[in-house]
Amino acid sequence: MFGLSAAGPDPGFPAGIEVELLLLLILAIVLSVFSLALSVRAVAVWCGRPREPFSECPEAVAVTGVPEPGKLEPATLRAVAAANGKVRIDLAVGTLENDLDSIAVIDSVRREFPGLRAVAVPLAVDHRKVIEAGLALGAATLSPGDPVMVLASGARPSTPSIRRLCLACPGDRVYSAVPSRHPSGGGLFSAESDMARMTPLYYAMFGPAGVPAVLSSTSRSMIDKVAADPLSANMPSGGAALHRLASPRDFVLVEAPVSPGAGFARQHLTMLSRLSVPAFVAYCVSLAAGPFALLLTSAGVFGGGLSVAAMSALLISIVSRALQAATWPARCFGVSSAMLDALVSPVSDLPALARAVASASRRTVKSGRASYVMHSKGLMSPAMDRGSAMGGIR
Repeated sequence: MFGLSAAGPDPGFPAGIEVELLLLLILAIVLSVFSLALSVRAVAVWCGRPREPFSECPEAVAVTGVPEPGKLEPATLRAVAAANGKVRIDLAVGTLENDLDSIAVIDSVRREFPGLRAVAVPLAVDHRKVIEAGLALGAATLSPGDPVMVLASGARPSTPSIRRLCLACPGDRVYSAVPSRHPSGGGLFSAESDMARMTPLYYAMFGPAGVPAVLSSTSRSMIDKVAADPLSANMPSGGAALHRLASPRDFVLVEAPVSPGAGFARQHLTMLSRLSVPAFVAYCVSLAAGPFALLLTSAGVFGGGLSVAAMSALLISIVSRALQAATWPARCFGVSSAMLDALVSPVSDLPALARAVASASRRTVKSGRASYVMHSKGLMSPAMDRGSAMGGIR
């Protein structure tokens, strides 16, 4: 059975370990089937997703917060400016007081695009809160316009993706773009790649709060609701606060890829580990399935006699990734790219698992110059650094 001869142990292994090998094989199959079940759930969420309306709004406002002077991305402003056309998009940038660098960037882009209505909204920050979230929500509250698009700090949206998010937002409906790989990231094995290909699983397991909030759009009434919640400014960003209060029936993951800023993926993983411990453990188990099956397959090829059964476990793990890749990733990045991600997943899931475990063990995250402690439900509080009363701002 499974390549073990009745006449004696397989010569590829020392005598007396056939039972242990069989148990390892059973474990590999169980892990792969478990991963497949999670992917089937992601496909079910995809099939039952609410559809976005195709009615564009005549005007909208985009907001973002800059938690550190000099960190405003000119490419973000240029993408918003280029998206102006049939839909008029204003831009409001929440900045720290006396952040002259960000104001200079805004002025420079306005000279390039004279038609762009972009303003800096200097705000006094409450250092008991998260600076980026407070700035983005403050800018959204003080800036007229409906719907409101909230961009993560450092996000690099494309013009088509911004236009795709300029949709009518009835009631409390929230639209969110799909995160894509960072242009200067590490390719298939980077943290950004993990986030891009695993977002369907995040959505299925954690709900709207688990979807990376790179670019989100909602109605003015929903923004007012989020801003009125005292815990919103303790989320990692304004978009994360929006996702936290979004109900699954009113949340729409739109097929519009947007590249996040550097460091976004690791911060999001840390948040996921605090949103739901059981769900995060299940996510880690899913990541372990492919690498473990690949390890057993390699052992079988080199004389273990378990290659056929181990390859079945490996195939199941690849099929599970292919199923989730056939949802939003295939629509956003193309079928060939999504299937390539699935094919190399037994290798790429290993560093993804290592990053997930490392994120779960990390309590402190950085945002701008400030350090924060991540708590349950994804809430953050300032980390006191060397007794500083300024919440870890150096």
